[in-house]
Amino acid sequence: MSLVEDYTNTVGYEHRKRFAQFFTPAPIARFMVKWALEGSSRAAIHDPAFGLGAFFASAPLNCEFTGADIDEAVLLFFETHAERKPAHLSRTDYLLDFGTRHDNIVCNPPYLRFQKFLNREAVFQAFRERFGVSLSGYTNIASAFLVKSVSELKRGGRLAYILPSEFLNAGYGTAVKECLVRDGHLDSVIEVECEHEAFGEVITSVCIVLYDSGMQNDTVSFRKITSMVELSDVMERPPVNTISLNNLDVREKWGKYFVPDNNRVFPALHLLRHLSEYGRFSRGIATGANDFFVLSKSDISERRIPNLDCRPCITKSQQLNGLIFTDKDFLKLSESNAPVYLFSPGDIPDEDALRYIRYGEERGYQNGFITRHRKPWFKTEARGVAPILLNVFSRSGYKVVRNYSTALSLTNFHCFYPNLLYAKYVDWIFLYLHSNIGRKILSLSKRKYGNLLDKFEPNDLNFALVPSREFFDSLGMNLLSTIMRAVNRSENVDNQLDSIFRPLLSCGDEKFEENGKFLSSCSVSEGQQLSLSITTGNERCDVKKTRGVTGNCERSVSREEVERTPVQMTFFNPSVFVVKKSPLTLFASYRRDCKAWIVKSGLYNYPITKRQFESDGRFAQAQQLILQNRRSKLMFFAVKGCEFVTRKQLESMGYPRKGTHAHYLLFRIEPVDDFEVPFQEDDFSVLIGKGCSYDEFVRTFRPRSGKVKAVATRKPKKKGVTGNENLEKRH
Repeated sequence: MSLVEDYTNTVGYEHRKRFAQFFTPAPIARFMVKWALEGSSRAAIHDPAFGLGAFFASAPLNCEFTGADIDEAVLLFFETHAERKPAHLSRTDYLLDFGTRHDNIVCNPPYLRFQKFLNREAVFQAFRERFGVSLSGYTNIASAFLVKSVSELKRGGRLAYILPSEFLNAGYGTAVKECLVRDGHLDSVIEVECEHEAFGEVITSVCIVLYDSGMQNDTVSFRKITSMVELSDVMERPPVNTISLNNLDVREKWGKYFVPDNNRVFPALHLLRHLSEYGRFSRGIATGANDFFVLSKSDISERRIPNLDCRPCITKSQQLNGLIFTDKDFLKLSESNAPVYLFSPGDIPDEDALRYIRYGEERGYQNGFITRHRKPWFKTEARGVAPILLNVFSRSGYKVVRNYSTALSLTNFHCFYPNLLYAKYVDWIFLYLHSNIGRKILSLSKRKYGNLLDKFEPNDLNFALVPSREFFDSLGMNLLSTIMRAVNRSENVDNQLDSIFRPLLSCGDEKFEENGKFLSSCSVSEGQQLSLSITTGNERCDVKKTRGVTGNCERSVSREEVERTPVQMTFFNPSVFVVKKSPLTLFASYRRDCKAWIVKSGLYNYPITKRQFESDGRFAQAQQLILQNRRSKLMFFAVKGCEFVTRKQLESMGYPRKGTHAHYLLFRIEPVDDFEVPFQEDDFSVLIGKGCSYDEFVRTFRPRSGKVKAVATRKPKKKGVTGNENLEKRH
């Protein structure tokens, strides 16, 4: 019998579950310990979630090993059965134990979700005060462990963590990823795709984070293993992707970097919008006690519950098998005695309903985690019927259903509720979500769990990309009616939908002709934001590309339009540029809602890491600053000084937005009269941010005395004339 099995038999599985104990396999422990020690100046390791000592067992005898754990039972079991002991072992709540820094840290933290993170408010307050880090309330314990360990690692030390990879794609992970990249010490993130082999009891995806505080990295490697054997040479093999720190946006989902470029999805962003423009997905109804609230037709009859207090409701994903669900389909389920009714009494239940409620109270249903927070406990959430249902978990592709019935849904499905203004697009949205193209684009928003399990949270869907209204309108209602009739007849429409939605995937920079149309594309590099205005006759179409997604801006236009239509482009790149070396003059952008604060406070901020601030002396040498918001008039300032501040310090100065970064560069400025800026390529450089080429900058900004050349009109090229020659003629 193994040590883990012996321990489980001793304390029981419920004890392990309460402390979220999932023990590290020996191959992973050996790999992490070896990596931590081989690049460190000192043979010492601290494990803040010691457990049964898997990392200690993998450490060499000359390693000074210390550990801590909050569970007294696991420490007592280890000390009783261990053949050798670490240098120091203590029972400690690591998240609230401060004051000690460590040479190297190796850890497999507890896998406990935020709902079970009972003292998180005290922990998060301590993190804000001590580390200047504000964590989301949805942060799980494992991610909190990681943030604390990064903050307590000694200079020159290494950290190796294995933990759920959910933070890479979740909203709460923004602050966690910011801690990892802010000083340029993140070395690699390894996706453990064989998580079932490593942690057979865990249904979650896991990753290994490697962090080296003795190195200044300009890039982060994203690696993957599909079997435990691959661990032995994973650091020698080429990574799946190597991403520059400058291009690594902490607000993005990092899961995409574990996919090779040739397999990645690149949406044509100018044709797409966030789904939230049309409406919102919400989770289904959470009863807190399905055994009480979910009823079959026979249950209702036997307990004499009034029919008015029982609403049709989809309670299991398996109850929906087709693309369309109607009242006729619901009736079949009801007649088969499936549990498809939700007990939902009115504000004043009658005597029959009260009798059933008393029956529930006798069995303690009112004391559940959800029910005890409801008043009254038997009053379920008020939800309307959703026309589109999309299942939460899936393994071989999500299920999406067009709901024509009057049935509600429990939490097995997310429910889409359209805005009244855009309800006419519901069928198109359904068809897009069902299509192969839509599934590819939505894959950018999903979360991956163990054993090939995928999951969507409602906001993952709300911020997913779907076709714009202009795109849908161009397809026409006749085509929509034809396809929906085919779907209702259970005909396969996949090929037709692929043909319709194919333009939503970017095709590189080439131009191609299809059905008498040209797709003219303009490449957009990662991190830039593009505003593209197209004028055709009296019609104007404005589209934007948001930060952090590489794509190509395309528009389907006829041959005549290509020949006659000028296309206006405005790049708004969130960067700080040097536009003149003496006196050192900077050019930057600002958000419209920050203008009053900038002018009133005499301050301008930009997110920055400590490494960036300390490694570039030009920040302190800056004397002039030009600010512009899109096409607005330039603002000119004299720079009186700069400093490195935390988010908390910035917010205390009245900054009108909620900061999303840990540290900021802060310029102290005073408004001045317009000044002339002789513009030369030799002076131009990018100080902070993603940047762009000199030619792109000239085409879009080109500062002059109090004016800006913000728009470059691109006319059709003459035969034999290059784009650069056209540019020189315009300027």
